[in-house]
Order: sequence, then C-alpha cells, then structure tokens
Amino acid sequence: MAAFTLFILLGLTLGVGTMLAPAIPSRQPRIAASGVFSLALVMSGAIFYGAAFGWDTLVVDYLWFALIIGVFLGGTLTIGMSRVEAALEAGETADFGWPGPGPLFVFAAWVAGVFILISMANIDQLWSDSAGLQVNIDLLQTATDFDSLESMAGDAGPGVPALVAYLDAKLLAELDDVMRGLTIVSHVLLAWLLYDLGREITDREGVGWAGFGMALVPLAGFQFAVVVVLAGVFAGGFWLFSLRWARHGIAFDGFAAAVCATAAVLVQPLAAVATGAMYLVNAWLLNVEPVDAPNSGEIERLPYRFWLHGLWGLPLLVVLGLGPWLLSL
Repeated sequence: MAAFTLFILLGLTLGVGTMLAPAIPSRQPRIAASGVFSLALVMSGAIFYGAAFGWDTLVVDYLWFALIIGVFLGGTLTIGMSRVEAALEAGETADFGWPGPGPLFVFAAWVAGVFILISMANIDQLWSDSAGLQVNIDLLQTATDFDSLESMAGDAGPGVPALVAYLDAKLLAELDDVMRGLTIVSHVLLAWLLYDLGREITDREGVGWAGFGMALVPLAGFQFAVVVVLAGVFAGGFWLFSLRWARHGIAFDGFAAAVCATAAVLVQPLAAVATGAMYLVNAWLLNVEPVDAPNSGEIERLPYRFWLHGLWGLPLLVVLGLGPWLLSL
C-alpha cells in the first residue's frame, strides 16, 4: 500500500509540476521545482484556510482541483511553445531542456532504490524521529480546527500531520503505509529538486548532477525523519525561487519563494533559520554565472537590487501566510 501512496502523491505532484513547468519563467523546465511549488501551495493554502475557518480535508481536494484546472486553462504548454517560437524568430538557440532518457532513467532508479530502502525499514523507525507527531495526526483526523493541536515548536508544525491525515482519509490506507509513502516521496522530490537547483545556479549539467548526488546525505543521515526531509524539500524550493527573484526580479519567483518558505516553516518551524541562511548565500550566488530568464523583458539589474527588496518583502509575505496558524497557537 505504500507503493500506492507513492504513486498517487508523486504522480500528482510531478504531474502538475510537469504541466506547470513550461509557464515558469526559467531557461529550461524545472519539473521538480514546479512540483514542489504546487505541493507547497496546496499544503500551506489548506492550513491557512483550516486555521482561519476550520480544518476539512475537502479543502485540499478543492485546492488540487483549482490548481489543475488553472494550469489547464492557463495554457502553460502554449506559453512554453510561444517562448521557443519567439527565441527562434529572434535567431536565438531554443533549448527545450526537458530531461532525456538518461536523466529519467537515473531518477527512476533513485525512486526504486529509495522505495526498497524505506520499505524494508522497521515501522518504529518512521515514527521515532518525530516525537508527538502521531498525536497531531490523530487529532487532525477528527478535529475541525488547529486550536486542539499540541504545540510542538522546535519539533514539527502542522504540515506533515495535515498531509498524512488527508492522505489517510482519501486513500483509506494504513497510517504506517501513508508515512512510508510520504517519506519516499520527500526523498525523491529532494533529489530532483537539488538537480534543478544546481542547473539554476549555473547552466553546467555537472553542477546539477552534483546537487543530485548531495541527496545521499539526507538519505543517510535523516533516512526516516520525514519532517526534516520534507522541510528540506520546501526550503530547497525557496532557495531556487528566491535566487531567481534576486537575479531577475520576476514577481512569480518572489511569490513562489514565499509560498515555499511558508510551507517549510509549517512543516518544521526551525526551517525559518535555514531559509534565512539560504537567502544570505544568494548574495554570493548572484556573482556565479547567472542564468537569464527567456523573454522576460529587459530588467535593470542593479547590484543586489532585488536581493535587498526580498530581504524585507519575502519575510513579510511569509508572515502573512503563517498568520492564521500563528494566531491559533
């Protein structure tokens, strides 16, 4: 049943990510980054609504439905093709950038390897790294607000309990299988996202694969700590989009960075420290072979101009996103 959870959640996240990727103003499609943004938007949106008006797993369904319909009606593939056509008309080299058979084989092998590793684990290991997590999962299966949740600042926020309670209600699976599936998905998304981040830092493919290889570190050190790994996934999404914001000043990147940072804090409150450190590193990365956004228009790139704007603007958006949950504590 863990395989079923993996198939549903990974297919939904990467499926929407694949459809959304052509519309995101990056040089090449960032499938994992788009998928992480989609998951962050749905999770943080559901918790925002739940903390403000009452928790209901149906809200998660509505948000997924709205996102998928928005992607379809938004004509994301058309937007991507329009960029390629504009580049060709301007005499520029059009790089579609979709992963070929080689990278897809590596990603599939990673999914299989992580699935085997996590599936063989003792179920007690999945719960041992998140003390009190099961209590909040049980509460969200019956509660209608977040006031009843136990305060676990420094250990975990409501992000993982909300996702597990939702998946458990919709898939009618054993709670242990849902935890296994979410843990596997978190490791898979993190690996592919690190590949996207490496390609975003510089357009050298070797840097992307170096980022992918770094996923071995959390797999070895935080193998079963789903809270830590999922928070790392959303923090990585923040890093990628905030770096793009600092380089190009495109509004979507700033919004996506704030959404991912909000989701990271909702999963693990201490992720706020990690995202802050990542944003400071961006000041150095601005000098590393920036990758231009295609057809984004001429943007006046004053040194660190957008980075400085994000220094106060992004935290403000994150606090607004966290507002209802913070008030419920």
